[in-house]
Amino acid sequence: MRTAIEYHSDKAADFAEWHEVLERRDYFASSFAYGRWRIREALRALLPLPVPGLHFVDIGCGTGHELALFLAQGYEVTGVEPAEGMRAEALRLHPELAGRVLEGSGEALPLADEAADVVLSIEVVRYIVDLARFAREVGRVLRSGGAWFFTATPPTNWCLHPLLSILRSRGVPLPHVQRLRMFWHSAGLLRRVLSETGFEMETVLPVNYIDFPCLALYRALPRAGALWAKMLHPAWSWMERHRLLGWAAGYYVVKAVKRG
Repeated sequence: MRTAIEYHSDKAADFAEWHEVLERRDYFASSFAYGRWRIREALRALLPLPVPGLHFVDIGCGTGHELALFLAQGYEVTGVEPAEGMRAEALRLHPELAGRVLEGSGEALPLADEAADVVLSIEVVRYIVDLARFAREVGRVLRSGGAWFFTATPPTNWCLHPLLSILRSRGVPLPHVQRLRMFWHSAGLLRRVLSETGFEMETVLPVNYIDFPCLALYRALPRAGALWAKMLHPAWSWMERHRLLGWAAGYYVVKAVKRG
């Protein structure tokens, strides 16, 4: 089984292409564009406004699209990315990030203690073997009172992604599911781990994305998939806001604050 780092390094050009679709605001063109759009909308409601000197660190910055956006908004930015292909693609697409994208992993960040005011980790936590170790390392580089924003995938995910990934990891042929080791986190588990590692979990926003069975339709008939997603979008948005149904969302977008 390939590691997540190997997979993302090999797929760096594809991720760059998917981000181009997202930047065109064609949010229903792919499952990636839709999911990242929903995450961005959630983050927009949570992130602090940029002020001079506010240091923003993106762990798992990938092809650098989010990092470049935050740089343009006025943040001081640093990206950390373990996948060589992703780092190369980030610098090719965003030359303004030269010197700002560092090699490193979540378990060993190449940053000084309390160097960051804000930390972001999109689609990172589900690949982390030891979440407590990762959280402690984020806490080391984050100043007291600083905020960590990240996504996690609940085991009760409505599109059955956790179950399908487990089946795929055991050799069941599911072409649309990557054979990668992943981990799933309930809100209760996240709250406990964060509390034990010096954080307070302040906000959990349920966010949906397009996956099985809609993803299969996207791949077979892209236009039909986009139309289907547009039809379902109001229901997914309602589900995100529903107090009793949010637990079944595709993602959690979490804000955790480091205790002083």
